[in-house]
Amino acid sequence: RATSADDGRRTAPADGRETTPNAVHVRTAACDLADAAAVDALLADIDPAHPLTAVFHAAGALDDAVLANLTDDRLDRVLRPKTDAATHLHRATAALPLTAFVLFSSVAGVLGNAGQSGYAAANAHLDALAHARTATGLPGTALAWGLWETDAKEATEATEATEATDTTDGADG
Repeated sequence: RATSADDGRRTAPADGRETTPNAVHVRTAACDLADAAAVDALLADIDPAHPLTAVFHAAGALDDAVLANLTDDRLDRVLRPKTDAATHLHRATAALPLTAFVLFSSVAGVLGNAGQSGYAAANAHLDALAHARTATGLPGTALAWGLWETDAKEATEATEATEATDTTDGADG
């Protein structure tokens, strides 16, 4: 059985519930997972007959800028959906008997990418959170995805746009 939460960027089905042919119970709900109180309310609303058994966190956001142009607001747009949401999910589910806690990360957390220091930091946080969970006996996996074909083109275009408009010196001067 699975219960899922949506980050609120997409509309949930009208009845909020779907039943798949494999008898998996899926519940969708719009929720800002970067808001700790919203996460707590979401988990409190889960039907005990269909308990949460796994968490899959696949949020992401880009707002590319070299360090000299990286503002708090730009960094927050990238960190909130990944780091804040994952941290709130971790805290709120730590006492639950989960079988999986899976975070969709990126190799950018290890390798970095031009103009994506916020994105790299967010993904490094997910990797560290998964490691910390397993170190304390909780399930935790971070899948550090590489570039996906459709994202590779968008990432290249975003990097080119950043380089074209960002004329101040970056970290490597």
